[in-house]
Amino acid sequence: MTVDLQAMTRDMAQNRKEIIERMSNFSLTDTLLFRNPDAEDLFKAQCQIWDPILHWAKEQMNAELKPS
Repeated sequence: MTVDLQAMTRDMAQNRKEIIERMSNFSLTDTLLFRNPDAEDLFKAQCQIWDPILHWAKEQMNAELKPS
């Protein structure tokens, strides 16, 4: 779990609305959801870095974000 994600988890009760808004805004970027399977090294790195965050968002906020 990244440092930023750990901080978000600690602050969730106090800042839930802001965190959900920030995650929603970030989910619009290609960094999180749009992946290029033709660039194998990049695809693997994206999965390794972002999949734990996607799983956390689903479990903690019931936000199911599916990469394409």
